Amino acid sequence: MSRESNEEKATHLAHAAVIHNDITTADGEFDIFMKTTAADVQRVARTYFNDTNRVVLHILPKGTPR
Repeated sequence: MSRESNEEKATHLAHAAVIHNDITTADGEFDIFMKTTAADVQRVARTYFNDTNRVVLHILPKGTPR
């Protein structure tokens, strides 16, 4: 149902073109996700979730001295 309007169809095609560099993946993205393994997720997590690629926020109550 997310492809009923021309705008929604264009959005899916644009996503496929930008993210996958291939508009033919617009109809096959589910298959791409289903081929993702736990090892794939772990490899990407090790690559991007590390001490140098993070933001740490300390949220303090209003009026709390730093």
